[in-house]
Amino acid sequence: MARLSREEAATNCLMELAGNIAHELECLIREGRLNKSKQSYISRKPPQPMNDDGKLKCDGINYQEYCRESFAGEANRFVKEYIKQSAYKDSVRTLRGLFPDNDNVEQWLLWNFMHFLSEDVLKKGRLDKRYVAKLVGSCIKDLNKKPRKHHSISELLGVSILTVRKKFIIDGTTFILRQLTAKDLEKKVAAYEHLQFDDFMNPTMILEIKGDYYDTVGLEEDIQLAETVLRLFRVGSVQRIRDHKYTDSVAKYYPGKQIGPISLISVYEEYVLQESDFRILRKFWNECRKMRLWEKLSFSDKTSIHLSIAYSSYCDYLLRGNREEARIANLVMGMESLFLQENMELKYRLKSRVAKLFSMLGFNANEIQDEINDAYDIRSRYVHGELLDEKERRRFENRRGDIRLYMRSLANILRISILVAAFLNLQKKDLIDLIDASMIEKEKIKIIEGPLSKLHKTKLRGVLVQES
Repeated sequence: MARLSREEAATNCLMELAGNIAHELECLIREGRLNKSKQSYISRKPPQPMNDDGKLKCDGINYQEYCRESFAGEANRFVKEYIKQSAYKDSVRTLRGLFPDNDNVEQWLLWNFMHFLSEDVLKKGRLDKRYVAKLVGSCIKDLNKKPRKHHSISELLGVSILTVRKKFIIDGTTFILRQLTAKDLEKKVAAYEHLQFDDFMNPTMILEIKGDYYDTVGLEEDIQLAETVLRLFRVGSVQRIRDHKYTDSVAKYYPGKQIGPISLISVYEEYVLQESDFRILRKFWNECRKMRLWEKLSFSDKTSIHLSIAYSSYCDYLLRGNREEARIANLVMGMESLFLQENMELKYRLKSRVAKLFSMLGFNANEIQDEINDAYDIRSRYVHGELLDEKERRRFENRRGDIRLYMRSLANILRISILVAAFLNLQKKDLIDLIDASMIEKEKIKIIEGPLSKLHKTKLRGVLVQES
């Protein structure tokens, strides 16, 4: 008799376990010792194993959501008791022996397998062999540590799209930007049926990501990158209201995430993606992904703390509804983290360096200097305990125009500065030294002007633009 492969042996083990679980559940239901709980609040909606098209899925919805028909509570209680039985322990020993290099056998894979199976048996009142075959097949792929299909749908604020739907593929991963549909709103009403629907803000754009990942971390990184890319492509308070995540993996399912009701989320800056933006955005997205931009900006890279501080200040301006003086102070602080390393003549050094850098990008150096000069004065007053009074504000707006448009222009200077500093990939001191040298010696201009021009025309083409 031919010896079974480890995949065949694992399949037989899981099929036997499924049969035992189904038999025991049917007995418990028949004896009236197990109730199928309906229309109840639960602490977390568990993964729902199958989509309407028969594909495995795990849908994460976080705390205190309303489930129309939930069998999760009883399934969870059943599994907690079943793991004490010898049949479960035998399955653990068998699978560990077959896949000794897989650490998820007991902690995640078998627990989730039993939970999904128990919930399905409770829901249908019988063992669905077709479903079990799919569930077992998914487990075998997890045991072999193969990349699995992951799909996220993120509801965004701060950016909208004129085109109904736009799709692009980067390194095999699909990114879809689309408008909100009636189906999205129906899902929202269903999820929040027990709450006041008006208490939650409608997203302005939907982001979908589909790809093969070895674990849940890869998808989460791409979601974080998307948020970063969209915040830096133009000035916009881009943020996620809510994520829906799906996977065909049993071991690596998503517990879900719900991000903030309207009382916690506000939009201070927003922009619209035009049809002409998508070619530029796709290239920019690809470049940011290749250089792992989110890592450079997340305080995890000790060599780029100045970039992380600058980006954090930029996000504070975008997302926090402080007084205008405080938001301007955030922008100035972000520029200081990139362009200052001294303790004297700070305003002069900051405006001179930023103006010089932007002049090499085609901006008007005098206008940049004037904007930063005014911003630094407001910042200094604010950190020393003073605000603009009505008279000073009117005088400022007579000279500068609407202070909100001025702040947006200032935010754009910081946005471009962050991108230039990140993509030039120079240490802070080296970048400052090059800018200073270019102001004194004309021949030194070429040393920084060449890389800047190349950056402007290639990797960041169409991104380093003046905000209208």
